[in-house]
Amino acid sequence: IEAIAIETEAIATARVIANAYPNVGSVLVLDIGSSGTDLSVVDNNNLIFSQSFGTGSESMTRAIASSFSLDGVQAEQYKIKFGLLKDQAEGKIFLSLDPVMQLIVAEVNKTINFFKNKYSQATPKKILLLGEGSNIPGIAEYLQTALGMGTEVANLRNNIQIDSAMEAELPQGNLGGFAVAIGLALKTK
Repeated sequence: IEAIAIETEAIATARVIANAYPNVGSVLVLDIGSSGTDLSVVDNNNLIFSQSFGTGSESMTRAIASSFSLDGVQAEQYKIKFGLLKDQAEGKIFLSLDPVMQLIVAEVNKTINFFKNKYSQATPKKILLLGEGSNIPGIAEYLQTALGMGTEVANLRNNIQIDSAMEAELPQGNLGGFAVAIGLALKTK
């Protein structure tokens, strides 16, 4: 094996966003992984800001486990089934996840305020969600309400052609957990 290039996950993620959303302007990308979240700002298809913090979907699972004295497996199932939907499970799962989500909201607010104060022309106008955490029911709606900004799960299938044999191997719907891999595959130079 001979390495031909080395790059950060944030650059690969910016590439896949630029491919899926050409000319989208300035967006904030939240890649919610299991052990942490990567926050990036992509402006006119270029990565201009990136940071990582240690709050991810495992933190949410632990919050549910702690709130209800559950083991990790059962807490994970509750997170996947009920997520941040207030009208599910009498809102109890939502309430246990809210403090974790507030940590994510605080980091996003810091970034947005930084851009508003220092680089207003590149202030993100929209939030795109990636990572396995983007599959949590109600997460886009929660963030949209908490941040007052359009939020959606990124559709990485835009502008890519997937071989039919490979398509059968991929999960239907959200490919957010494959963002870095797709971004690396899109690298041409």
